[in-house]
Amino acid sequence: MATITTEPGLRANPTSRAVDIGVDRDEQIIRGVIVAEEGPFRDGRGEFDAAGIRAIRDLMARVPGGLKSRFSHPTLFDDGLGKFLGRMQSPRLVTVWRGGKQVSAVRADLHLSDTAFDANPNGNLGGYLLDLAEEDPEALGASLVLNSDQEYRLDARGRRLLGDNGEPFPPLWKPTKLYNCDVVDEGAATRAFLGFTSTTSARDFEQMAARLLDQAFPFIAPDVLESRCKAWIGRYLDLRFGEKHVGADRDPKLRRERFYREHPEAERLLHPVPPPAFRAGDEPGLLPAIVEGLAAPFGQVVQEADGTMSHYCA
Repeated sequence: MATITTEPGLRANPTSRAVDIGVDRDEQIIRGVIVAEEGPFRDGRGEFDAAGIRAIRDLMARVPGGLKSRFSHPTLFDDGLGKFLGRMQSPRLVTVWRGGKQVSAVRADLHLSDTAFDANPNGNLGGYLLDLAEEDPEALGASLVLNSDQEYRLDARGRRLLGDNGEPFPPLWKPTKLYNCDVVDEGAATRAFLGFTSTTSARDFEQMAARLLDQAFPFIAPDVLESRCKAWIGRYLDLRFGEKHVGADRDPKLRRERFYREHPEAERLLHPVPPPAFRAGDEPGLLPAIVEGLAAPFGQVVQEADGTMSHYCA
């Protein structure tokens, strides 16, 4: 089975179609590379709107075999020969987090060519890329080479609209042809190579979780949603830290077993038939321990009006 590793903060399930971001070494694929994002470019030259992002996806889908990808852009002194990495395939529209909000984006899978590895005249570029994408995907970016029309946003008088900073909005780029999607140090139209970055704030994650829950459970009772979230948290903690770490505190059966180990004298008092009733003052050395032990782990003990102590399991 292919081994998939993902960006920090996520856990991938290699058999799940929903998790398609990360390094697949067995197949020599980097899945879920962010090709372009909605919003202004880093250098201010332009901006992709949602329509531009959809155009990129459509244009990529029409390229037979996938869009070519190279190790950095060619320069005046290097035409890119020997830098071929492979092809970007399976382009898809997604949403990513940018500045605390969700924006449209295109992801694709970079299928590395066999020629990008040991036989490459410039060295093992494929192996280097797999290692870096696995270790530190923030150190990489994707950059499109394309033809594009430009559209300026104008007011009723034909003047360029201004942003909050008083500067004109950058032109909207309308892609018409794609040539390459190269792997570079920092892409102009992307903020990350695979997804989350170390600069993603806790507030971003809270907003992301809230939106995902809203989308996954649009019509659900609050108590049912709470139960499902708690069950998922339990499974997540088991996977991350091991069942030994949290299982005894989460599973009611394990909590009861732990309580009986800590209070062996409680076994005969909690399970006789019919259930026992204790009057305040009876067996003073045992009752406080039972009350204290039961109240926190899995239930509560209450004192009835007649002075008896009754146990209710949660």
